[in-house]
Amino acid sequence: NPTSSFLSINSEEIQIESIDIMTLTGQQIFSKIYQSNKITLDVSTFARGLYLINVYTEKGSSLHRLVIR
Repeated sequence: NPTSSFLSINSEEIQIESIDIMTLTGQQIFSKIYQSNKITLDVSTFARGLYLINVYTEKGSSLHRLVIR
């Protein structure tokens, strides 16, 4: 999952409602509301490092690691 420019999130059956990206210390650096099954985020301005991304859907939420190179 390492990236340096774009992050794609695809959900075939469940609609993505919002996304939050946080540092490991809990500082929120990105938050946006969506109503889509496919999302592409430009993360080229993010500093290198490890982040947490929380994806909220109509059926709940899921937490993932995001590595920026």
